[in-house]
Amino acid sequence: VEYSIYPVESDNSSINLQNLRDECLAHITPYIVQYMWHKEPFSMVTRKHYLHGRMKIGDNVEDEWYVISMLFKLTVLKSNIVVKVWDQDGEVLLIEAADHLPKWAQDPDTAENRVYIYQNQLHLIPIAQNPSQLTPLPVGVPSIEDGVNTVKNFLWSPVS
Repeated sequence: VEYSIYPVESDNSSINLQNLRDECLAHITPYIVQYMWHKEPFSMVTRKHYLHGRMKIGDNVEDEWYVISMLFKLTVLKSNIVVKVWDQDGEVLLIEAADHLPKWAQDPDTAENRVYIYQNQLHLIPIAQNPSQLTPLPVGVPSIEDGVNTVKNFLWSPVS
């Protein structure tokens, strides 16, 4: 499982990624140290513009879901982050909810980079259905940057 945490910056501020990493880890450390990891423990490193983590989970999907629960907790505690999580099969959060999604979201190719966690809610960026929607909605497979910006700027309704 892999996850990336993107800071949401206001117009007049810049985010220190090392400080953000330290704050995130401080919030979830009690949950991390008490959990028995089956392959690798939770980790997080700074990248150029975001935080990133990757864990080998083997056959134990409980570790994957525990990580996802930690990421949701982070978006409650840190309202200025947008989180993306995926695994070798793609958008793991959509895979589990496939029977309850719009038809287009059930196709891994069309759902790529359209699923984010923001403020403790799952956000699914829809595909533009007509020309009037092309301005706010990314067309095709959006870049992760476009996906994060769409979520933070438009706060699409969460998937229920």
